[in-house]
Amino acid sequence: MKQHSLSVSGVRHLGIAVAIASVILTVGASASGPAESTLYTFLGHPDGSNPSSPVTFDKAGNIYGTAANAGMFGFGEVFELSPPALEGDPWTENILYNFEAGSDGANPSSGVVFDDKGVLYGEVFLGSVGRGDIYELVPPAIPGGSWSTSTVYLFCVDSSPCPDGNQPSGGLVSDGEGNLYGTTALGGDTLTCCGIVFKLTKPPGGGIPWTETVLYTFLGLSSGHSDGSTPMGGVILDKDGNVYGTTLDGGDPSGCGGDGCGTVFKLSKEGGTWKESILHAFHGTGDGRGPQSGLIFDECGALYGTASGDGVGSGNVFKLSPPTSRGGAWTERVLYRFKGVAALDGANPQAGVVFRGKDLYGTTANGGSASCSYGSGNVGCGTVFKLAAPASGSGLWDETILWNFSAGGNDPVAPLTVRKGVLFGTASQGGGSSLCCGTVFELVP
Repeated sequence: MKQHSLSVSGVRHLGIAVAIASVILTVGASASGPAESTLYTFLGHPDGSNPSSPVTFDKAGNIYGTAANAGMFGFGEVFELSPPALEGDPWTENILYNFEAGSDGANPSSGVVFDDKGVLYGEVFLGSVGRGDIYELVPPAIPGGSWSTSTVYLFCVDSSPCPDGNQPSGGLVSDGEGNLYGTTALGGDTLTCCGIVFKLTKPPGGGIPWTETVLYTFLGLSSGHSDGSTPMGGVILDKDGNVYGTTLDGGDPSGCGGDGCGTVFKLSKEGGTWKESILHAFHGTGDGRGPQSGLIFDECGALYGTASGDGVGSGNVFKLSPPTSRGGAWTERVLYRFKGVAALDGANPQAGVVFRGKDLYGTTANGGSASCSYGSGNVGCGTVFKLAAPASGSGLWDETILWNFSAGGNDPVAPLTVRKGVLFGTASQGGGSSLCCGTVFELVP
């Protein structure tokens, strides 16, 4: 069984340190094509580096997000970007909080979400107390004042092997009643394996700490189990309160060298107990392997996501259709298979996809037309892509590369955010004169 030890250090989605050795080609959009703009370029200290999570907006159009590293103390930050008075001028960064690696934790591992009162919630991956935590940031009572922060839950403080989870990383989602749901990549049955799905409930009178309920503990491939391992992408909820997500490993024990190639799972509450169903176990033979991202629904209840590897190509975008009869199986269909660096169509999608109209949009961490080297030769700087359903209704979807990343920002590992038809996202590397430290961008398709 594969044993994971995850860290956030110079971050990719799995926390693998990367350094760009060369960027030899810059590719942009034509005057009539998609237009990309860099809204903000991180410089490291004191403003943060390596934004590797999606951004979110408030009603006024300000952008909120996290930088996994650097900042004032070197352990990441939560930031706000305010739009300029004149279009085309720089956006203004306001640092809402700098992590200090004490009881507040270190290295924010996901973006932030708002509640109905404007409070922000997010996750940190590490910390000197516990093994990651969930934090809240309360807006100031007077505009221009300081945001106040509290830790609402600390993982694995008093016990090992961390039955309450270890290293949250996939992002949070609310059920509409203020409860938060998410995953930890590790913990549960052992210290390093195999992760949990959790729910956090706010105390009736408010305040902290919140109460955690472990909805499911993954057992991986130990003792003959095949339920999945290492959930990295967070979860989503359907209208009935069922929980859906992915695991990086586990599932079919015959795949991926005996570690399993990952799963798509569903959790349903039955008689007070949450039960897991495996909707699809990846085999790594063309259907995908190693999904690191979360999922989205369409209006018919089908699920869409990405697999970072494929077994044939360099990852794919897939669709899982619900059964047509009660008790039937979900059906996977590969919508697009990335061909790899040489094909210039993108490679290694680590983020999920989003809908804009009927088309799907997403990013690949590598591939594309520009050259970025990570110590083992050119792997490409990443892309933003669009997938449109074929006119025939069958076969692979049609891909359009909307943007090829280069020195001005590269290695996008977070999902896109759609606002008023415009795409917004983060590039975890590039942007500065020393190829550091990531950007926030917008793309008009």
